[in-house]
Amino acid sequence: MEVDYKTIHEDPALKRGLYGLNELTSYLNFDQPRTLAASTVARWAHKGLSALEHTARRSDYSFVDLVSMLVVRNLIVQGLSIGDIRRADAHLRERYGHDHPFVSVRLKTDGVDVFYDALPSIADQLTAANRGGQEVIRPAITRALQGVTYEHGLAATWSPVDGVTLDPKIQFGEPCIADRSVTTSQLAELATGMSTAALAEAYRLDESSVRQAIDFERRLVISA
Repeated sequence: MEVDYKTIHEDPALKRGLYGLNELTSYLNFDQPRTLAASTVARWAHKGLSALEHTARRSDYSFVDLVSMLVVRNLIVQGLSIGDIRRADAHLRERYGHDHPFVSVRLKTDGVDVFYDALPSIADQLTAANRGGQEVIRPAITRALQGVTYEHGLAATWSPVDGVTLDPKIQFGEPCIADRSVTTSQLAELATGMSTAALAEAYRLDESSVRQAIDFERRLVISA
């Protein structure tokens, strides 16, 4: 099914400013073996690897930016160079005719090339985006993005861990308990004076969900 990319521009939740640079960087560093500097993330955005223009010291990074930067981060962790990622981004922009292909094209990598399914009907064939659309036989690959759900071909939510979801339509994109509007930061703050059982009862959650939220916030602080 072809994606109507106009919906990205028509849906304000996807490109609304939600995150400051430091907040965005802390999400990108979550549970990663390599720590990114905020200046590195800003440089990626400045070089066009995200969808929007940004102003220093403003919380104007969107969910589109977050997903785009997640793709860049994961490709780099898998061994891709920033040059190959930029070539893949340029090819996909031209191929699909829009400015933020990383939020809609489900990429894969073998640590050398960036692949996508240009012709899903042909079994065992992938296209190397960083090689100008060269067709290749399917190698051993890793998906470039985990935990992202898609609606109508576009990234809709990101779950960095089980039970925690970032949805640009809920609580301004803050991490929340999955399928609820209760933020993890709220639960972690209240946990300093309330037991897990009391929080679970107050918010009508199971205790495991509360523990997941608190653990996520603690790990997020470490990642910052």
